[in-house]
Amino acid sequence: MPEQDQKEITSEIFLNLYKKTSKDEEIVKISDAPGITIIRKYDEITKYFKDGKKIFVKFYIRDGYINGGVDMAQKNEGGGYTTYDSTKPYKHPYTNFFFSKDENITFNNNAQTIVIKRKNKIYKFNVNDFVDLLIKNHLSDRLFWKRKINKLKIYFLTFIFWLIDQKYDWISYYRKVHDKDKNPNVTDSVNIELPAPLAIDPFFKYFSIYRKILFCCIFIITVVLFYFYDKANCSNSITIFYSLFKVENFTIANPILLFSFFIVLSLLHYLSAYLKAKIHDKDGLIYKLHESSLNNSFSLKFYGTSQKFSKMNDWSKTVVDM
Repeated sequence: MPEQDQKEITSEIFLNLYKKTSKDEEIVKISDAPGITIIRKYDEITKYFKDGKKIFVKFYIRDGYINGGVDMAQKNEGGGYTTYDSTKPYKHPYTNFFFSKDENITFNNNAQTIVIKRKNKIYKFNVNDFVDLLIKNHLSDRLFWKRKINKLKIYFLTFIFWLIDQKYDWISYYRKVHDKDKNPNVTDSVNIELPAPLAIDPFFKYFSIYRKILFCCIFIITVVLFYFYDKANCSNSITIFYSLFKVENFTIANPILLFSFFIVLSLLHYLSAYLKAKIHDKDGLIYKLHESSLNNSFSLKFYGTSQKFSKMNDWSKTVVDM
């Protein structure tokens, strides 16, 4: 927790420091924590403004750090404001976000500036510039790449669940992971149980493999074989590696082919056992990937440079190297 200033920090301090702009409609102090909320209009040229949407800014001090966020809001029937969180009607997406003490933002009551620490630098803002910084982050699509990456994660999770004959649904998956009594698949270690020795027959009955995993493996190997088959049988210069893919070498007597066959089956067996044992383990990689796919947090982006600030002769917006 940062050191507290000698003066007591109150909402009135922020209310007095913030200079109302022509776009601001309401500025209200927060009663249960030192901070303020601001209702601001979008630029008149934007579709947000034409649709009657507003910018709702809120920041306050809790445990010595500034918390807050920015949302698009619209008026409800009761005269208040509710958060609007849908980017579909708009060509240029916005970003509703919330930040906490992880952003390492504090208020220096003696200098009456908001301080943001980033690694070896300290950024200082007056209240108006800090609000402008929050709004600039709101008006940019800060989650564009994160949405793309999270969508890829969801596709991958869907594929993993499909491999073991299950359907990925993040709500039901969360419930299964956190309800071990009703979920027999939850275990703390991978337990591989092979059939009894008397029940073992040659080849496939040695291994417990999900059919879809086996199918995908056969499909991938077939594509690879077709690729190298063309190079091995239609090329004049044959290397030792390519010679393995010649037609005359694909026989049951080929030891390399035979050992490769059993190695692949063994790997698929252990993969099937791992997925069965760890798919509902909250400490496993699958669940951690699921949790990360739901994370849409980001760090505030600083628009502009220290040179730009100095040209503006803004005493309160500086960058200091530590």
